Amino acid sequence: MDETTVFWIGGAVAVFVFVDVLIVEMRRCVREARRIGSRVAAYADLPIVTVASEAQHDLTRLLRAFEAMAALLDRARVALAALGFGRPNGASS
Repeated sequence: MDETTVFWIGGAVAVFVFVDVLIVEMRRCVREARRIGSRVAAYADLPIVTVASEAQHDLTRLLRAFEAMAALLDRARVALAALGFGRPNGASS
């Protein structure tokens, strides 16, 4: 065999090995991505995720209640003032 034939055979073998390693690594990446995807899906089924979601909903309800409390206190003050509560003893209208 002459030198050019050896060179082309060596180059073809090198390309074949490179492509083979590339395909093996790509398959491994796909397999790992599927495994991670199944784990993430399994994490969504954990009870702590449900509890955290419910806690977030409860916190939102509490914040809305606190926001409404100021208006309710103002209405209660107006009602008590209209009924005469809050005046000093013995005072009349």
